[in-house]
Amino acid sequence: MTKTAIAIVAVICGVLLGAIGTWSVYRNGAQFAGSTERTVVRDIVAAPKVSEPEAEKLRDEGFKSLTSIEAIFELPSEFNRTEALYALAGRSGAAKLQDLIFAAERIADAPERANALGVLFFRLTEVDPESALALSRTSYFRGDKSIERTVWNTWGRKNLADALIAAKIQAPAAARDFAAQSLFDAFGNMGNEITERIETELGIAPDRNNRARYLYRLADHSPAEAIAYINTALQGEDQRMAASWLANYLAQTGARSAMQFAELFDHPASAAAYKASLQAESARLDPLAVIETALAKGGNFSRTPEFHFAIQALAASDLDAAKQMFANSTSSEARQMFAQAIVERLAESDPGAALAWMRANNADLDDQAMLELQALMHVAQQDPRLALTEALAIDNQQRRQQAVSVVISQVAQINPESAIEYLTMIDSGPLRDAAMQEIAQNWFQTDSNAAINWVLSHDDKTVDQILGSSAWMLVQTDLDAALRLLPKLGPGNQAVWRQQIAEQLVQTRSGAAAMNFVAQFQGEPDYPALQAAVIGNIANRDFSLARQMAEQIADSNTRDMAYLQLVGRQGGQSPQEALAVLPQIRNDAQRTQAASMLAMQWYASEPEAAYQWARSLPAGAEYDGAVLALSQQWTEPTADQLRLIDSITDPDVKGQAKVARVYHLYQTDPALARKVLDDADIPEHLRKEAEILLNRSFGRY
Repeated sequence: MTKTAIAIVAVICGVLLGAIGTWSVYRNGAQFAGSTERTVVRDIVAAPKVSEPEAEKLRDEGFKSLTSIEAIFELPSEFNRTEALYALAGRSGAAKLQDLIFAAERIADAPERANALGVLFFRLTEVDPESALALSRTSYFRGDKSIERTVWNTWGRKNLADALIAAKIQAPAAARDFAAQSLFDAFGNMGNEITERIETELGIAPDRNNRARYLYRLADHSPAEAIAYINTALQGEDQRMAASWLANYLAQTGARSAMQFAELFDHPASAAAYKASLQAESARLDPLAVIETALAKGGNFSRTPEFHFAIQALAASDLDAAKQMFANSTSSEARQMFAQAIVERLAESDPGAALAWMRANNADLDDQAMLELQALMHVAQQDPRLALTEALAIDNQQRRQQAVSVVISQVAQINPESAIEYLTMIDSGPLRDAAMQEIAQNWFQTDSNAAINWVLSHDDKTVDQILGSSAWMLVQTDLDAALRLLPKLGPGNQAVWRQQIAEQLVQTRSGAAAMNFVAQFQGEPDYPALQAAVIGNIANRDFSLARQMAEQIADSNTRDMAYLQLVGRQGGQSPQEALAVLPQIRNDAQRTQAASMLAMQWYASEPEAAYQWARSLPAGAEYDGAVLALSQQWTEPTADQLRLIDSITDPDVKGQAKVARVYHLYQTDPALARKVLDDADIPEHLRKEAEILLNRSFGRY
């Protein structure tokens, strides 16, 4: 047996023995805690029994006479107590530390309890990391993920090799990911040799929280350095998201001074995301000014993030002022946004008042169902039974099902097991089926094994109903479990799950593994779509290989589907490579769709090149589709761009392009938007759809 194999076996045995040893102590500790569950070690207002002179004497003696949490919390100051706790933890073994942890769990003062548990778990991990990990996952502590994070942080710093071996054997996948992210956090989040080793050995990349913390550390040193990292290391949506994170972080030092860095972004979309986030932060600083300015200008408020954030900030700081603005506003869209912010704030302190206010004011809104759902969602976080009772009392069947799903989802996000208890309030049928799906989806994220056991405890028909909409969530959190469950599903659900599993196999394992998985379904109706989807996902990593695989597909329809995937995946990264694939698509409709996708993605990165390419296309469906895609991104089209729209030959496509201009205009110039909507080139059915949207979103302008 190799040294590595011996180490792995040792760690596995250590984890198992730690769990067994912890269970023995936990069982006794649970009995101890259960018999005194109403007894606290120290209330926040309790007076200490040890005087300051006596505390100084105990310090001089190294606190050797203090052997319990109760004794430590008789000391007069927080510093004394922390000092004594470190001393006691330092001279205690694993069993004693676990006893101390169960005693510390009963400290009434939340900050002191968190501090004590942090110290004790820190020390227990140094002494016996396997037991510390097992204990952090018991019912007493698993609700506080910071405790398990402390274990992984400490274990990684003490012995990274052993911690990595332990992380590899964690199940389900969500547990492995949590271990990896905690280890990244212990070593600077990312961007150094140790974090690269963690990523290589575990096959897991830093998540958005670790990426954000790394970005903030760069910004602390130099905002320009952080932006350089965004420009060079990130792409697409990740780049825009990071720009928003950076803006929010820098805005804490002053939004105006942060605006000067916007010009350092290489990509316009990232600069726009950065500026939008800064504007939103400004809205929080002076919400009344932002709201009054926006109302005076008019426009589509839902597309201005600073208006949304200003309303949220006003409701948080001056609820009466928000209510007054709701009452005075003449814009239906603005009233909707005020109402949602008001019920959210009311629900935090008085769920009943939130529901009462919603009922009293809902009739005046265009979208009554939306406010009702918002109110129930926020009430469910405070009083689930009240929210579910209210949801079940809704007369409209569709709205009742939506409301019940929203309430159960909120409860399940907090505690899936407690959400099961509320199923007794729901009669059997579609409502209960939907509620069970919500529980499963949320539970898969936190404990897929427990969720699967619960799902499989039902009959086959119910299992299929519960899992019908849960594919994506389980595939993301525990791919092996999803593969095991696949045969238990009905034909309809199997098709959805196959697609999700194939995509995840490419992303987390290999293209070959995904193709092997797909091959077993040859002859099934969804086989062509599966092949194309896998090739599209492979293109994200190796475009040349994906193209070769597409070219080898014998069936022309399946091959065209694969080529369409290639254009969609590569259009934003390398438009020229995507352009080379376009002529190989034989199906006219799919080639037109591909041309539209390419135009939209290309324009986001190289607007002039995309524009010139679209102009060079011969008249026809591809030309029309490409120009339509471009027109939907022109907020203020030039005369030349307007002529390009007029050159579209398909009347319906030309009408869509002109309506796109209307949607952009009504944010800033309602009168001109109305004038453009009267254009004779806009078909009547498109004009009616636009008028409905204008009236709903813009009010009675």
